[in-house]
Amino acid sequence: MQDPVLIKRLQQLQHEAENRKYGKMVGNIAISKREAEALAANDLKDAWAQMSIGLNIIISIITMFVFGYFVCRYYYGNQALAIIVGALSGIATLMVESVLFVIRGSRLEKEIIQREREEKKQLFSPFGQGRLPSLGAAADLVVNEEKKNDRII
Repeated sequence: MQDPVLIKRLQQLQHEAENRKYGKMVGNIAISKREAEALAANDLKDAWAQMSIGLNIIISIITMFVFGYFVCRYYYGNQALAIIVGALSGIATLMVESVLFVIRGSRLEKEIIQREREEKKQLFSPFGQGRLPSLGAAADLVVNEEKKNDRII
């Protein structure tokens, strides 16, 4: 007859072993709660950035329409002409904002490509992180002595 404490302990160890085995099988598929929260926060940050860009463009267009309208209305006193000038100001602002948006997007894309290249270089570097290994304190002393000897001569 076996001891019930040992049987319970054996079952617990088997259960833990099965959990570790399952964790290894799905380790690259399942993400942790912390990673999921980080991804959600990053998505929220991206959404806010996109909304702020869109809101900035809309406010710029409206502001330039109002500016063009009031300037033309003040100088010429014609409401129809003021609306036309305001609309042209808004359209011009839309074009400028679109060009600036494209420029910003291309710069961000270049930065992302550059970061990916640097990460690949670090991955394939034999010394890691793109740094040479340290030769140690003894080698540093030898180099310093050689520099001192060069100065004396």
